[in-house]
Amino acid sequence: MSQWLPWESITHRVAIAGQVTNEQTEAAIAGAQVTITKAPVPFTNGLVNQAQLVQLPDEPNPVHLARIQLKDPAATNDQRLAAAQTILNYLQDRRALPLSRSDSTYSAADGHFHFLDLPDGEYSLTGSLVGVKRRYAPAQVTTTVPRHEAGRIKPAIADIAIPATTLKGRITTTTEEDEQQAVTLAEIRIKETGESTFSDLDGKYALVGLEAADKDAPEKPKYTVLVKTQGYRSPDPPPTVVFEETGDVKTLNLNLEK
Repeated sequence: MSQWLPWESITHRVAIAGQVTNEQTEAAIAGAQVTITKAPVPFTNGLVNQAQLVQLPDEPNPVHLARIQLKDPAATNDQRLAAAQTILNYLQDRRALPLSRSDSTYSAADGHFHFLDLPDGEYSLTGSLVGVKRRYAPAQVTTTVPRHEAGRIKPAIADIAIPATTLKGRITTTTEEDEQQAVTLAEIRIKETGESTFSDLDGKYALVGLEAADKDAPEKPKYTVLVKTQGYRSPDPPPTVVFEETGDVKTLNLNLEK
């Protein structure tokens, strides 16, 4: 008779793994929330069961409607998943559920994340940065968790690149030979926020993670771009840029006079 091993009953398998990075810099992002937003029916059923375990008195109308959605036989799998997540989010905010969630996780210090013990099928994942939603836009990827012939799950890779609201460009000057020459260590500063950076050896710069305008605002605020460096004239009047939505990337190349 074989000896029983205590860890055999709690073995977990990685089903989806990936890394969250900044789309502009390719640097790893820690603390990004990764949520399953599309999943096969068996996964959704498990989340629905969890959402139905606890019901609090005087739940707000969105949660009440989500519970009605779960009982609707005509509801699609995607609708049931979204409804279950609405309920679980509310219960978790009210500390009525453990912090651990099968449909959501956070990236580690090196940007990596994983989901365990998922049924096979197609999944969509959304990566976002909570609290800076007007600086970094959500990003979505789709992946498929396959199953080996032996019945075991094969891990799927799902890397997520989050778009950052960015101003980038190149600072140059015109030489006597009428050629473009890079201007290094020019300071590029946003007047309204004080955020700044310097041009590199090739004259290139990038201000990453700026705040975009509120998409519902009637007027979009302008950023005034100040450029200063010794021996060169600053642009007068200084140029302005407008980021109309989160994740916008604007290119502003400037040629300075000596």
